Amino acid sequence: MATEIRKITSRNELKQFVRFQLELYKGNPYWCPPLIFDELNTLGKDKNPAFESCEAEYWLAYRENKIVGRVAGIINSKANERWNEKFVRFELSSLAAIYNYPYYPEHMVKLGFAKGVDWVHFEMGIPQEIPDKVTRAAAIARDKYHLRTVPAKKAKDFLPYTKKMFRMMNVAFGDLYGYAALNDRQIDLFVKQYFGFVRPEFVSLVIDEKEDVIAFGVTTPEMTHALQKCNGRLFPFGFIHLYRALKKNDSMHMYLIGVRPDYQGRGALALVYEQLHIAYLKLGIVRTTTHAQLENNLKAISIWKNYDNRIYCRRRCWEKHI
Repeated sequence: MATEIRKITSRNELKQFVRFQLELYKGNPYWCPPLIFDELNTLGKDKNPAFESCEAEYWLAYRENKIVGRVAGIINSKANERWNEKFVRFELSSLAAIYNYPYYPEHMVKLGFAKGVDWVHFEMGIPQEIPDKVTRAAAIARDKYHLRTVPAKKAKDFLPYTKKMFRMMNVAFGDLYGYAALNDRQIDLFVKQYFGFVRPEFVSLVIDEKEDVIAFGVTTPEMTHALQKCNGRLFPFGFIHLYRALKKNDSMHMYLIGVRPDYQGRGALALVYEQLHIAYLKLGIVRTTTHAQLENNLKAISIWKNYDNRIYCRRRCWEKHI
């Protein structure tokens, strides 16, 4: 049975590209469906400011005129220039829904790909007391380095610091594998995305005496089950599931965590974790999951040794030299 590969050339075909995953992973308990409109904006070259430095093409695979597969090819010229490489990325799943069936790694090996690098996600329970090491390190950050957290009652209270935060993130993440610095339009977009819906008690920004952002932690209630109920759509009832998850939840997800390189090991991140831990205990949070962290980024993941943790998810970048 022949497989036909078709390049996407229209908006309608792009919608089919996005919706295919909803059928492929339908009913799978491990998969978190993205919102369709959000995927279209991410992949839309006229919507996503990342395309100022990226090129991309999308393809669908058909058998007997039925979609059976998809792939995106992406060239990030800024990342290639930064890392002095000539890489093309082939995405097999969306960034919001990193899950693949077990047969995917088997295919990659058969096609001659090998491990490039792994990222890991941690899951941990929230202890009833803040670990002593975290408390002591946070005290050092306050007393010795005169750092403090931004007081906020509403999300908009963070706005004077948000662009500073993302610009500092470019510095903090600059040497991490494959990272490409965000441009100004991307920063504006992420400010709207992240700080348009966050609950201020679940965000921690650490600043110095000059009010420069030194460390940050952006966390939100765990949305996986709510997004599974949405099945890609906000309407007619999807937004209700998301609203309920934001307002009543006992699990959190750490979306963004970072510290300025010259403050690593000085307790700045401990201030972040201390503030978030206090909020979690107050609001009945019992577990949290982390964002993806490079498995060899030992400075970043060493903090979790103070908590009862486990690696619950592993993501892999496969590489093939041609």
